[in-house]
Amino acid sequence: MSHNAFSGSVELLVKKTNLDALDLSNNYFTGSMPNLSNCSNLQSLSLSNNKFDPQDISALLQNVTEIITYLGLSNTALYGTLNTSMLKRFTKLRTIELDYNNISGTLNVTDLLPFPVNDGTRNSKLRINLRNNSIGTVIYKDHVGNLSLILELQGNPYCEKWVNSDVGRCFCKQECFDSKKDIANAKRKTILIASLVCGILLAIIISIGSFLIWKNRRDSGYRLAAVHEKFAKHELKPTLYSYGELQKATNDFHPTTKLGEGAFGAVYKGKLADGSVVAVKQLTTNAQQNMDDFLNEVVVLTTVKHRNLVKLKGCCLRGDRRLLVYECVENYDLAETLFDHKGNQLITWPKRFNICLGVAHGLQYLHEGVEPRIIHRDIKANNVLLDKNLEPKIADFGLALLFPNQETHITILQIAGTKGYLAPEYASLGQISEKVDVFSFGVLALEIVSGRRNINFDLPLDQTYLSEWAWKLNEAGRLRGLVDPSLSLQVDEEDVVQRVTNVAMACLQTAAERRPTMSQVVAMLQGDIEVGECVRERFHENVNRSYQKLLGLKTSVTSPVPVDEESQVLNGSSSHDGGGSHAGSSSLELSSVRGR
Repeated sequence: MSHNAFSGSVELLVKKTNLDALDLSNNYFTGSMPNLSNCSNLQSLSLSNNKFDPQDISALLQNVTEIITYLGLSNTALYGTLNTSMLKRFTKLRTIELDYNNISGTLNVTDLLPFPVNDGTRNSKLRINLRNNSIGTVIYKDHVGNLSLILELQGNPYCEKWVNSDVGRCFCKQECFDSKKDIANAKRKTILIASLVCGILLAIIISIGSFLIWKNRRDSGYRLAAVHEKFAKHELKPTLYSYGELQKATNDFHPTTKLGEGAFGAVYKGKLADGSVVAVKQLTTNAQQNMDDFLNEVVVLTTVKHRNLVKLKGCCLRGDRRLLVYECVENYDLAETLFDHKGNQLITWPKRFNICLGVAHGLQYLHEGVEPRIIHRDIKANNVLLDKNLEPKIADFGLALLFPNQETHITILQIAGTKGYLAPEYASLGQISEKVDVFSFGVLALEIVSGRRNINFDLPLDQTYLSEWAWKLNEAGRLRGLVDPSLSLQVDEEDVVQRVTNVAMACLQTAAERRPTMSQVVAMLQGDIEVGECVRERFHENVNRSYQKLLGLKTSVTSPVPVDEESQVLNGSSSHDGGGSHAGSSSLELSSVRGR
């Protein structure tokens, strides 16, 4: 009759004295709990989940026959304290469900022991379900594992306080030991399992470690073979340093030996066993810098030899570590010296002119003195190192490109370089030629003349971008207003300053084909040839013409764009620039290599 919608009193139903099983659970019966004293044959009774009036648990149990084996009284509004000694008269009782009632007080487990467990055929335990009641205290003696019953107290206040004790785990989680002997066996079993697991883990770790060591040695062999193959192809023999050698030279790359750090690694000053001082660049390894990129860079730097270029002494590979070893330039870079005034070095105009001419000679060598040609792509004040005599040396060839001799220009998708120094056709269209370096040199020359950075947001708006301000002064015939006021110029020096400024303006012309080559720049700086007329073409017209050339169309004149938009492009701030100091980061940038 369970799980129906019966209601009313159950007194009439229990008057059947010959009942041996009665299941009235999950209905809507009300009133008092039935008097079961006349049901002498009743062995299984379930009254759970009905609407009976509250009743004391002890009074109810007094009316239950002693031969009962199952008693289901869940959620029947029972209250009071369970007198456990009363349960001992139920010699055949195996399960009593008393959960979801309001049974409270103290539960004396000791009164249940020893509980008769022999039903004539087998030994079993009594299960008492007292979940979700109000029992706060449990009395017991001896070890809980000796209990011949299963006691479930989850959801009682007692479990909130004692759940982590041995007794609490037994009563509240049913994690019980049968005896003290079983506890010892369980401990031994736990130790055995733990030892077995540790042994397996240790074996796995040793296997993985051995595999990684083998793989690293194999990969190192492949890398070393690739290095020798690449160098042999270009008939180069750069020095291959061991990692331990560089580690010792830099005192294990100690912070006190660090000269600086860029986006792609740190530079350390070191002293080799032969006493020579070097700068060690420890490159940051990432997906964009694969082995081919690294080897190409070593090839580029090993190929070039010029007094105005930083010399690469060798390299090192160990696992994923990649290091470049340079000559150590014992001074600051041009930006630190000229703008930040580090070293308290007075850079007079003759020194500035010598720096400007030296950089021009270095670029001329890259463009015309080696084969294939090399485009630096990141000429800026930070990448010009100064030795103790303020002689310039171009550094940071991480963005350099080997340029095919048969090509006049190439187009790339990823723009790399530094904002403010980018040629407009490169920043906007990705077009690469030697004229990209020429444009950057023009910006650098203006910085040398003016003594200020090419972008300075602390200045008035019309002077923020150095090249834009220079064009405005040039159009107004006031280009001398660009000169660093701290320079005390002699009469003959003023003409040289004007010449350098004019050369810079020629390098900054929007149309790449109008810019001079670096050999022409050197000749102009030395006064061997005159500087031609400088034309500031609207960039929009030049871009239109470039697109038409790419498509094979005839050129036509188009309307200019607003000056603000043009200024952004002229100053290397393309629409896809992103606002960082570098317009792209797909290639490796070697930061300044210098000593102190």
